[in-house]
Amino acid sequence: MLPSHTTCNCFDHSDSCYYDINVATLQQSLNADGIYSGGGVCIDCANNTSGNNCEKCHELYFRPLDKQQTDIDACQPCDCFLPGTKEDLDIGLARGHCVMNNETLRPPGMEPGDCFCKDNVEGVKCDVCRDGFYDLSASNLGGCLDCTCNIAGTLGNTTVCDKDTGLCPCKTYATERRCDECMDEYYGLSLFNDDACDPCGCNVGGSMDNVCNKLNGQCFCWNNILGQICDSVASEAYYPDVHFINAELESITATNWGRDEEYDGYFWYGYVSLSSGESSTTSLSIPSDTTFSGQYELLFHYIADNPTMVTVTLTSNGGLSNPISLSGSTTLSQCPDTWCYQSLNNADGISGNTFALTAGVWSVNVVSGISSGQVLLDRIIALPVEFLSPEVLLGADTATQFDVDCDVRNNIMNSTGNIEFCLEQVFILTTNYLQGALPCDCDLVGSYNNLCDEYGGQCACKTGVGGRRCDMCLPEYYAYSSTGCQPCNCFNDDKVCNMLTGQCDCPPNTVGRNCDRCVTYTYGLNSTHGCTPCNCDVEGSSNLQCDAVTGECACQPGVDGTTSSAEGAGKCTECKDGFKSFTLIGCEPCDCSLDGSVNIACNKTSGQCPCKVNTEGMLCDNCKAGTFYNSESHPTGCLQCVCMGITEDCRSSTLKNIQECASGYFRQNQTIHDYFGVCVLCDCNGHSDVCDKNTGECLNCQHNTAGFNCELCADGFYGDASQGEADDCESCPCSAPKTVTALCEFIDSIVTCINCSDGHTGPLCNQ
Repeated sequence: MLPSHTTCNCFDHSDSCYYDINVATLQQSLNADGIYSGGGVCIDCANNTSGNNCEKCHELYFRPLDKQQTDIDACQPCDCFLPGTKEDLDIGLARGHCVMNNETLRPPGMEPGDCFCKDNVEGVKCDVCRDGFYDLSASNLGGCLDCTCNIAGTLGNTTVCDKDTGLCPCKTYATERRCDECMDEYYGLSLFNDDACDPCGCNVGGSMDNVCNKLNGQCFCWNNILGQICDSVASEAYYPDVHFINAELESITATNWGRDEEYDGYFWYGYVSLSSGESSTTSLSIPSDTTFSGQYELLFHYIADNPTMVTVTLTSNGGLSNPISLSGSTTLSQCPDTWCYQSLNNADGISGNTFALTAGVWSVNVVSGISSGQVLLDRIIALPVEFLSPEVLLGADTATQFDVDCDVRNNIMNSTGNIEFCLEQVFILTTNYLQGALPCDCDLVGSYNNLCDEYGGQCACKTGVGGRRCDMCLPEYYAYSSTGCQPCNCFNDDKVCNMLTGQCDCPPNTVGRNCDRCVTYTYGLNSTHGCTPCNCDVEGSSNLQCDAVTGECACQPGVDGTTSSAEGAGKCTECKDGFKSFTLIGCEPCDCSLDGSVNIACNKTSGQCPCKVNTEGMLCDNCKAGTFYNSESHPTGCLQCVCMGITEDCRSSTLKNIQECASGYFRQNQTIHDYFGVCVLCDCNGHSDVCDKNTGECLNCQHNTAGFNCELCADGFYGDASQGEADDCESCPCSAPKTVTALCEFIDSIVTCINCSDGHTGPLCNQ
């Protein structure tokens, strides 16, 4: 039961309640002041309300913004149109729910009473299809179906249809519900045609002629060409670029090929580097089954430090009894920083820069003339003259624009940014003369599928695989297989390995497939220079293999193995400092006297130690005549005898001149003073007269002091003991029961007890 003084807060929707201790503990009930406090739970909430305080509306009811919670009609039915409302049981949303207004954050843009509509439905009650949708039905997941109007056939290109029938508003010659077909006798449904349909408009390159089917507008296409007007390639086919007839001049087995990043922009593997008089050979395949005239312009893709003459000989390998041989030459213009294209001149003197090449394989031999710099040759291209004079197919106006916007000789189709136009013309030129698109012909071992790029025909290669067809490993990969190619992972600078074995081309003194190990008796693996011989001394080393990183040799005992710039040093060729007598079993310790030697390094041959001024002997362990007491702390080793003029002969054990300091004094500088130190007055801050005669530590500190020099107040006292007065240290005002100990300190110039008893505080623990 509720306490007698507590009033139920049921917002006038119930006149009775009960007390629930769990609700009270969790503070889940509103008191009369609207504060969550107490455990009152209303009984039999009326007027479609619910909750501990009848503060909520039942499901499928809501409270309008203009209603108070106490209004009898505070909760009103949602009245959602059920076919248009959404249901998501994962978040507790049932069909027909609306926004309730329970003083919680409302969904953005929604007001109390707004129903939760399906995706394609709108309206407060979810009873209307959104624009672009029709057929409101409970069976439709989104509430309404997408009109899917074909904007090419609708008036104003609208996507909005009749919300009951789904009929789209069609242009003059479009029909069907979606306006997605031309009426009879029309074809070529187009977004940009006010009447919806046009004449066939077959693509000049992709179609056999300009006639199409009168019912569907389909033109008659060449092989591997698709589209109503034959303007696209089929799946698993492509149209090539204008340089598709080409041959690479580099060979991975040649010594003069390269692929430096400095010259990025080359094709395939890399390029061949030619000096004066050097040559390179390749094979150029001229395709058959084309309508090309057989006249080609030959281009080089190159870099040249300086103008360089190159000559070319082409020989037909078509099996003719009298092979055809052609030749040409050109002086490559200086082009040192980027890749350039340049045409060859025919040596016949009448053909200019064109060559008559029959279908088949031609052997190409290129020779570099005299030049003061290098020439890098990437590839040779056979460019059909039809691509250079396209008026027959494109028409005069389009051909002129093609010549301006599209750089055929340099194969740049976006020189003016009009790449779409350029590629459309390339499509026409290539598909017309090739009579269709070319098959992708992707290698099923090296490619993921038989699909390739529509332009250029590049297949989707597996990891490490290259080539248009994905039929070989990339330069830094090997082991061509159905899983792709494995990376060479060459440690050395040359990252290209044998494509079959994966063996890298190792620098000197390195081994392993990856060239990642030094051969025996070498060290310092380097990607450029390989490894360096250890050169460990045969006699002085315990192992001829040195440290793989530092090159330091493992020496016999006492032999020097540390690195040094001196020739032979670090290779176990001499004794270490402090050792002598180099032999096959190592070196012996010098055993120099630490007392009498300048250092421990003796002569490595004779064994003589470097003696201090007053010491002698092979080990410097003897005092010279007239000296005594050989000690490491003495700069001279032994001290001069001090015998008061009676004699100059003394021994280290006599020490007749050592006297004891008087009371109140102690000896200072005993180890560095020539006469074993001097006696100085004890320093006890006036609190003692005596100290230890050797260390100077004060003895019997008086006046409540302590410390080495009686400089501290004893425990239980405070003050400054260094003042030298009898009352320097006073008794701490700290005692039981206020404190646990009698200790105190000066804190911020206030005497403060250290350990107050429980319940006491303040500086003196008296609070």
